[in-house]
Amino acid sequence: MKAISLLCTLEPARSNFGAQLLNIMNHLDKIPKLVADGRIEDALDLLSSSAAGQKDIAKDVVHLLGRWAEFSKNRTRGVLSHSEEALQYARITASVLDLSERLAKRLNESRGGSWIPKSVPRQAMLFVGVIAVGFVLWLLSKWLGDKAFYLNISLQPQPELVSTPPYPPFKDATLYLRIGGEWEEGEMGNKDDAAFQNIPADYLQEYVQARLEAKYWKLRSDTVLLEGPSQTLWIVPDGSLSKIKGRVVEVSSALPLEGVTLTLAELSTRSDSNGMFLFDNIPLHLQQQSYRISARKKGYKIREESIEPATKQDMIIPMYKDQ
Repeated sequence: MKAISLLCTLEPARSNFGAQLLNIMNHLDKIPKLVADGRIEDALDLLSSSAAGQKDIAKDVVHLLGRWAEFSKNRTRGVLSHSEEALQYARITASVLDLSERLAKRLNESRGGSWIPKSVPRQAMLFVGVIAVGFVLWLLSKWLGDKAFYLNISLQPQPELVSTPPYPPFKDATLYLRIGGEWEEGEMGNKDDAAFQNIPADYLQEYVQARLEAKYWKLRSDTVLLEGPSQTLWIVPDGSLSKIKGRVVEVSSALPLEGVTLTLAELSTRSDSNGMFLFDNIPLHLQQQSYRISARKKGYKIREESIEPATKQDMIIPMYKDQ
């Protein structure tokens, strides 16, 4: 009777263990599909939960999680070349599949070999496939090491910021790229195209610094991913036409004049106690190469002056008393 009682006690525990083992096996069957779909984080999560209780494999999974986190950070920052990214990705996915297979074999042995993973053939195929792709890309990068490529960059106003006259058009510009520690100047063909010859092949799919020399325009970003052979860089107004400042003075006394109303199109401001005035953040649709500003104050003649803000010089407006 005692033996029967003991068996009755152990049977639920054995049944529970079997259910847990079956659940882990089902998780392991999903991992190859997740890897094939590029869902590496999901595959690592399943592998981590499945490896609980297997200290050596769990330790390897923790290490692999760290490798994946470092790879993801570097890929986001754009510091990996195309071949390096492919090779590291292939190695990590191969490690995921390898750990999954090791864990499946161990669980199979713990159950007396009664379960054979359904995913072994797929695991083997994926393992060989990702390694082969990474190796081919690595060989390709080595073969192209002493080659060069041609790059044509079209400089275009950012679509949502395209302005109409009177904003000055984009012209007479020069584009530079930082290649091999030196600034390489592009050959400007049309007014918005820059051509670069013989860029080393290992710069393909790499980020480099860019610099634009142009009046009234600048690059939206000072780094560019070289995708070749033809690509577009967005340009935006550089802000040099968005601000005007100056001083109003009384001619007879040469003293600053306070309370003068200054008008620029639909904008207006007033001079302070030092005669200073400022038009700041002028809307893009009003920005132009030259502005005409009118100044008014009771007892003084109306004055109109022109200024080019790109000169970055303070404007001086002389006011004469009304006779």
